[in-house]
Amino acid sequence: MEEAQRLDDEPVISKKYSPCSFRRLQDMIPARLVLYFLSFTGFLVSFMMRTDINIAMIAMARLPPPSPYANTSTPLFCYDPANPTSWASSMLSPSSLCDILSRLEEGEFDWDATTQSTILGSFYWCYILSQVVGGVLTQYFGTKTVFGVSQFITAICSLLIPSAAPLHYGAVIALRSIQGIASGLTWPAMYAMVGHWIPAIERSRFMSSFQGFSFGIGLTYPLCGFLIAHFGWRVVFYVTGSVGMLWCLMWWALAYDTPAQHPRISASERHYIQSNVGNTVVGEKGLVVPWRSILTSLPAWSIGITTFGRIWIHYTFIIPGPMYMKTVLGFSIQK
Repeated sequence: MEEAQRLDDEPVISKKYSPCSFRRLQDMIPARLVLYFLSFTGFLVSFMMRTDINIAMIAMARLPPPSPYANTSTPLFCYDPANPTSWASSMLSPSSLCDILSRLEEGEFDWDATTQSTILGSFYWCYILSQVVGGVLTQYFGTKTVFGVSQFITAICSLLIPSAAPLHYGAVIALRSIQGIASGLTWPAMYAMVGHWIPAIERSRFMSSFQGFSFGIGLTYPLCGFLIAHFGWRVVFYVTGSVGMLWCLMWWALAYDTPAQHPRISASERHYIQSNVGNTVVGEKGLVVPWRSILTSLPAWSIGITTFGRIWIHYTFIIPGPMYMKTVLGFSIQK
């Protein structure tokens, strides 16, 4: 009797939990893993749209004429010093070769060094302040809305830069400033989502997803160099902006503020998250911030000082670095 009952139940069980069913596939992919992927790619795309103009500026702005007081006896190494017998260096002097490469890669706009620096730096004018605002907005609207809208605004501005640049450099400054304000919202928004989704024992591993920004920078420069060399500088912003828009679609389809709001998460994973996160997320308002303890904490000061130095060196390389490599070291944009 029991054997017959078991056989009668088998088709139902097989139909409900078929190994090929979409639900079974969803259960095999934890929602936290999907969130890790969204976080990693989100910061990757964010920094692509942030740093694309650093290398695009090489093709956008004309190089200033040489100073009459410059030492013209020292040539720029626009050729390979390790191979001085190459066809280019054997037929042309280094200075002549540099002149040819400069004309081939000559920019479109007469922007002096001050204007270029203003355009590149305008992104960061309100970037720090908007991070404070981002924390407040996340409390009211949630990470999905704040992070998604910030990425969407940044992508729209990237798509508009090619049309704004011929109008006036002030339009580019305005778009870059808006991008800075929007991008500053991303960090506090994602920190809030980590608190809702990731148990304390897993947070150190999940925070590695924030390193997507490093991959974004490493990917952007060679990609932009290729695009500028073959299609022009405008395509750089169209590509990064389009990638940002596509990422926003993926974010809106897959991201949710809390496990309770997720429609596809398995019951076991939801229970695991809720039981382990517990009271680590405090939603009460009016909590007193222990400023005195923070400001007198040696570990807090050590983290702040080392982070300041790391960020200083980081942005020194990625912002003026491409222009330095072209104007001082004599590298072609394709390199």
